[in-house]
Amino acid sequence: MAGKLEIDLTMVSSQWREMLPNVEKIVRRAAGHAWTSVDVTTDGEVSLLMSNDAAIRFLNREHRGKDQPTNVLAFPMGEPILPGGPIHLGDVVLACETVIWEAERDAKTLEAHVSHLTAHGLLHLLGHDHQDADQAAAMEGIEITVLAELGYPNPYLEGAAAAE
Repeated sequence: MAGKLEIDLTMVSSQWREMLPNVEKIVRRAAGHAWTSVDVTTDGEVSLLMSNDAAIRFLNREHRGKDQPTNVLAFPMGEPILPGGPIHLGDVVLACETVIWEAERDAKTLEAHVSHLTAHGLLHLLGHDHQDADQAAAMEGIEITVLAELGYPNPYLEGAAAAE
């Protein structure tokens, strides 16, 4: 039986709700599907921050040495905050302006792109990565499955947005 996932969702940027009024529901649904897709048996909790380019640029510079915004950052923790409590997986931060720009550039729906990046960030917290071809293929396979379960096309196929 899969463990429960608690999601602490913080809206740092009000632009999220302006661009995607049901963003909370979309993010929670995507995180839930990503969580159950990897068959985690313990309880966990994650903090999701719906932020902006300025904040994520700061985080990217401070933690990765890259002075530019990015779409999503994941900060794994992987330990309980309280003894016997759920494992605090860490934090996932999404940058509104970059995510919107990428969705428009790639002709994807904003809902599909936010779902993809939420799942992507959570998978990073669960230990998945894309540093080499084998890791990338495994992680992308999970993401493709999660997005299909949510009703979205494969985000890695050229022209996939046309099916959305």
